[in-house]
Amino acid sequence: MKKLNEKKWRPEIIGELFNVSGSVTTKPEDIIPDGNTPRITCASSQNGLDNCYKNAATESGGVLTVDSATVGTVFYQPFNFIATDHVEKIKKTDDMFDENEGLFLKTAITVSVGTKYQYGYKFSQNRIKRQTVFLPVNDDGEPDYEYMREYVYHQRKTMIDKYICFAKKQLSKMQYKEIPTLSATKWAPVILDDIFFIGSGTRLETRNKQDGNRPFVGAADNNNGVTGFVSNNNASNDSNVLGVNYNGNGMCIGFYHPYECIFSDDVKRFHLKNHEDNAYVLLFFKSIILKQKSKFGYLYKFNAERMAKQRLLVPVNDDGEPDYKYMEQYAKNMMFKKYKQYIAFLEAKENI
Repeated sequence: MKKLNEKKWRPEIIGELFNVSGSVTTKPEDIIPDGNTPRITCASSQNGLDNCYKNAATESGGVLTVDSATVGTVFYQPFNFIATDHVEKIKKTDDMFDENEGLFLKTAITVSVGTKYQYGYKFSQNRIKRQTVFLPVNDDGEPDYEYMREYVYHQRKTMIDKYICFAKKQLSKMQYKEIPTLSATKWAPVILDDIFFIGSGTRLETRNKQDGNRPFVGAADNNNGVTGFVSNNNASNDSNVLGVNYNGNGMCIGFYHPYECIFSDDVKRFHLKNHEDNAYVLLFFKSIILKQKSKFGYLYKFNAERMAKQRLLVPVNDDGEPDYKYMEQYAKNMMFKKYKQYIAFLEAKENI
C-alpha cells in the first residue's frame, strides 16, 4: 500500500464531515462502583478512562471523544461509556467509526491541532466544528476511509508481531517454578532503611528542559513514571533502579527503570543494600511499598525521613532474613504467566 507521503491529502472541516456534540454528564455522586461501563473523563492519558462502573452506558462506542476543558486531547472510544462534563463527541452522521478508522482520525486531528489549544484557549465544541484536519483522499477527492483502515491495520499488525516476538524471547529467558503461595510463606517486618540505599532526584525546571532521548522520571502514576524525554543530564542519572514517588498524585508508587534516566526531585531512587539490584526483586518490592499508599497524603508526605523509618512486611527465610530468592521467583512466575496470557490474547486477535 502507499506510504503516507505518497498519498494525496486535503484539508477538511471537522464540522462539515462529522457530527459534533456533547456527552451526557454522569455526576460523581451518581456513579456506582465496581462495574463494566467505562467512564471517560478529560484526562490526557489512559484513553481518558478513570475506571469502570455499574451505571448503564449513556453514550455509544465507535466515536471520538475530545477534552474541551484542558488541552483538547482526542481519543477513540470502542465501547459504550458514560462521561464527565466537558467530554465532546465526534461521530459519523450514519454509522460508528471502525476501530482502525477511528485511530487514524484521532491521530490526524491530534497532528492537525498540535499545541493550539490550552487551558486559556479550549478546544470547545464550536472550535471543534471549525477545526481543519488534513486527511488522505481517494481519486474522487473524498476522504479515503479504506486507506485509513488498511494503514492502521498494517501498522497494528506489525507492532503486534514485534511484541509477540519480544514476549517469546522474554519467556525463553525465564523458568516457571512451583513455590509456596504468598499466604503459605513466612513474613516479617523490616525497616526500609535496612533494605535500601535511598538516593535523591534533582530538580529540573520545565524552562530548562531540552528535548532528547533520555527518559525523565517524574512523580507520575502512569507511563512507568516517565513524563518526557530530555537531553539534560545531572547527578540523578541512574539505571537498574526502583524509582519511588514521595510527592504528587503518584505518592508511594514505584516504577522499575532498567534504562538510563534522570529523576525529578519528587522521586527517590532505591537500590538494594544486601542483594544485587534485580528487576524481579525490585518489582516485588514495588508492590510491597505500594501497600503503604493509603497512609500518606499531601499533608503527610512519604519523604526521605519517613521512608527510612517505614516498616515493610516481607517474605523471610528460615534465618529470618528477607527471602530474596523467593521474591525473585515469585515475580518471575507472575511475569511468565502474564507473557503467556498476552501472547495467547494477541495471537487470537490476529486470527479474528
